[in-house]
Amino acid sequence: MLLGFATLVRTREIDVDDEKVNYEEWLGPNYKEALAERKKQKTPTSTIVMNHPGLLEIIAVVSGHLSPALCGKVELSKIPLFSALAFAVQGVFLKRGAGDAMIQQIIDRQKQIEKDKIPFNPVCIFAEGTSNNNTHLLPFKKGAFAGEYTIKPVFAKIEGCGMVSSCYDILGFVDLVCLLICSMSVYAC
Repeated sequence: MLLGFATLVRTREIDVDDEKVNYEEWLGPNYKEALAERKKQKTPTSTIVMNHPGLLEIIAVVSGHLSPALCGKVELSKIPLFSALAFAVQGVFLKRGAGDAMIQQIIDRQKQIEKDKIPFNPVCIFAEGTSNNNTHLLPFKKGAFAGEYTIKPVFAKIEGCGMVSSCYDILGFVDLVCLLICSMSVYAC
């Protein structure tokens, strides 16, 4: 059933090798040389940055080929099933409001992956720090970018789920899942 949810979410990696787009404005004038050098050294990517439109993209990105470690608030570690799954994919739990200590926790994991070559999964950070409603991006928080380690940008778009949107954060998780299941079964016939 969870894989059925994941098929409604489309994730896409941003290809900075794309000749049609000039990334110099954001990555600097020598980004192509730096990228070629990085590929030659086979440096692992430590961070995946993506938007967070709802609930389903988490399942899609973890079950996809990127297999990142989730980076979530420490309160999520108290949810029985979620905490077990997050620990299984080497998740990092952050204490919100801890400021520099929270950012340092992210930088430490990035350093372990890229500099120390510890074979952790890359950390998936929702740069907005919260979910949005699948219509626009919110301002990014600085945590993913503060250490200046390599980032792989990914975006997620949630396709229609029938009459119910998984992006609306006004319902409890169980209520939302029940509505999604009912909505999809109507359209699956």
